[in-house]
Amino acid sequence: MKQNSNLKPIEQYFEYVCSIAGEGDDFLTSKGGVRVTEDFEEIDRILEEHADFVDSSGEKPLSLIDEAQRYLGVVFPPSYVEFLMRWGTLDFGPNEYYGVIDQDFDNSGVPDAVWFTMTERVGRGFPPHLIVVRNIDGDEYHCLDTTNYDADGECPVVVWDCPSHGVSRKKADRFSQYLLQDLKDFI
Repeated sequence: MKQNSNLKPIEQYFEYVCSIAGEGDDFLTSKGGVRVTEDFEEIDRILEEHADFVDSSGEKPLSLIDEAQRYLGVVFPPSYVEFLMRWGTLDFGPNEYYGVIDQDFDNSGVPDAVWFTMTERVGRGFPPHLIVVRNIDGDEYHCLDTTNYDADGECPVVVWDCPSHGVSRKKADRFSQYLLQDLKDFI
């Protein structure tokens, strides 16, 4: 698989992040991140209460997250970056949330969002603006739609219908909202 060399969006994203979060500030509480912070507080509570259902690949550094964005040629929304920094990938019971495992994007596997998304792009012509964050039995993918950012840098989670090869609906306005609701639906 070939790495996408489109660096401009990533550079703009990190400029944006630096402009809203000073040194030592919480990544999400600057400019509009209150809803996201509240989502993660509730997600943390659910994961603590149901720790026997939880597995993750562990915290990921921003440098690896930056590599993943560069490789895919997209900009991740702040709540997905926060997810990656906290858990990398996450299993909650049978539900698998794709993220970043390590920098070997070509020789990885599920639940690596970078590997899975690139495999779908190369093998099936999957749209380059969608990032798969969950695979529902091969019938539908839950994806970040990186063509539609709001004022806080968040993008919606949409459903890609595999049989029809198209987006069928929106699941949530932001990744943290999607993850929270999905966890609640499971418990």
